[in-house]
Amino acid sequence: MKAETVTSKLDEIRNGSMRWWGKRGDEGRHRLTASIDRLAEQMRKRYGYTRDKAELEVSHFLDRYDHKVHEIVESLPGDLDRRVSRYPWATIATVLGLGLLVGFIIKPGR
Repeated sequence: MKAETVTSKLDEIRNGSMRWWGKRGDEGRHRLTASIDRLAEQMRKRYGYTRDKAELEVSHFLDRYDHKVHEIVESLPGDLDRRVSRYPWATIATVLGLGLLVGFIIKPGR
């Protein structure tokens, strides 16, 4: 894949994320952009990728993540998807709490 294609794909992802973060202020957008850039840089350093290869890998990861999230949301019953998008932090806290509870239940005794 050409460097221009990878760069345009990353820009597309950033722009989509920026629209979402646009409602949350400039600081959030800057943090998101910096995080994406740091992730690509870490992959480049850790795995010896070229810059283009690292950006391509980040792009593929974000695409797969986005696809999986959409699949999960579409399979939710009723208006649960709307509630989850309306209250994301409450949803995250609930899922983490349930995960900890299940972990304690199935954890072998010490």
